[in-house]
Amino acid sequence: MNRIGLLIAFLVSALSAQASILFSDGNNSLPGDENIFFNNPSLLLGPAQTIQGITQGGVVFTFTGSENLLGEGGQARVEAEDGNLDSLTVQAENGTFTSLIFNPVFSGVAGTATVTVTPTVGAIQQYVLSVSNGSNFLTITTDGGTRIQSVSVFSGVQLDRFQQFRVGGVDATLNPEPATYTMVGAAFAGLALFSRFRKRPGAAAAAKNA
Repeated sequence: MNRIGLLIAFLVSALSAQASILFSDGNNSLPGDENIFFNNPSLLLGPAQTIQGITQGGVVFTFTGSENLLGEGGQARVEAEDGNLDSLTVQAENGTFTSLIFNPVFSGVAGTATVTVTPTVGAIQQYVLSVSNGSNFLTITTDGGTRIQSVSVFSGVQLDRFQQFRVGGVDATLNPEPATYTMVGAAFAGLALFSRFRKRPGAAAAAKNA
């Protein structure tokens, strides 16, 4: 592999390594977290496959399912119109975030749900959440500057509802984090210097005789 190929491979691997997603069972709220409510009549509250909620800071979040959903205020509940819910995708409308807490409520005996987190940079990460009768809180956090684009839940059992959504680190833009700009800029600067050096036939000999 030539040097340009090595530089490109390094850039790709470095960007992929940036994403750090942490999963923990329970309601582990952080300072600055905001509730998501479904009580704004100007938003899409359903029944529809995609509905909207809003944070205390005024950022709109979308909730998409495989069937018609209903959003309700109070404990910020998302339910399926027919009462059985097996999938849900949450994302900020025109933005990103760094943490999410939610509670999938289940009235059956036991089951599992696969949680998929898509960061703005780096590899998608998954977590298998065990659900049982009652509340099943999950807290998703990040470190190393990682930002989340979306969180999807696909359940192997029919859930009653999702509720008590809390989100942290909301940024109402879709721009990559500063660390990404720095790394990309450094990589392209390196490529430019290397290309310029190769175009000078006598550069290697001059450096050797110096």
